[in-house]
Amino acid sequence: DRLNWVRLSNALSAYQAQGIWHKLVLAEILGLIIFLIGNLGTRVLVFGQIYNWVKNKFKFEQFTLFITVFSILGVLSSLLFIQKGTNWNTIQFFYYFLVVSSIFSAIFFAQLVRNLTKPVTIFAVVIFVLLTVPTTYQTLTNYLPPRPPSRLPLAEFEALQYLRQQPDGFVLARVFDEKSKNRFSEPVPLLAYVSNAYVSAFSGKSVFIEDEVNLGILGADFEERVVGAKEFFRTKDETFAGDFLRKNNIKYIYVAKYEHFDPNEQNLGIEKLFENNEAKIYEVF
Repeated sequence: DRLNWVRLSNALSAYQAQGIWHKLVLAEILGLIIFLIGNLGTRVLVFGQIYNWVKNKFKFEQFTLFITVFSILGVLSSLLFIQKGTNWNTIQFFYYFLVVSSIFSAIFFAQLVRNLTKPVTIFAVVIFVLLTVPTTYQTLTNYLPPRPPSRLPLAEFEALQYLRQQPDGFVLARVFDEKSKNRFSEPVPLLAYVSNAYVSAFSGKSVFIEDEVNLGILGADFEERVVGAKEFFRTKDETFAGDFLRKNNIKYIYVAKYEHFDPNEQNLGIEKLFENNEAKIYEVF
């Protein structure tokens, strides 16, 4: 898909549908080669080191054998399995292979240039670096942007620290809403950045529902809680809201000020414990 090679994609579908297995296998092998070389880049030299191992009848030191086996398992995990929940995460096992292949590629490259003349060695090193740096720079710019993509406002941090000092109990916070991100410019507050566990992380309290991304990865059954929490914050039925709090043993309600949560405290059986310009905390009685 990164190459936008539509013809190959169509061919794979056609071969599978028509049962032309020999062509399908060849096309899949071609795709695998593209996948490996495309992700390895200059680390493709690792195959030279593998050739040396074959030539030497796989005479390994124990540590070399250990990291080699587990890096190969990382590749196989990415190719053979699909993870439930967030299936993209399976590819992260491939990263171990990339790290290990960097080491062995460097070893093989050093062996290649060891017996060359100094000018040729310098030229080879310069070319190798020039071919390697662009992808490394691209990766660094993705992970080290000019400013952080998200933030925790100081006033909200103070609210969560106040909540940390309270007796233990379940906290009900709003379910993450993807559209809320559009209200802010970077760095986006954590509550609107992505579904995450920042309330529990900074308050030390158990939260009724948050961090849906990792719940999906773990295969947890959490949809009923999402529906219930959403209904609580939008309903005008105070009987339902009060029953929801007590049925689920909610001790605290945590909301950001911009979320405009202004309930009738007496009817719900709650009391405001804390308020500043970023957050409000209610206790349920």
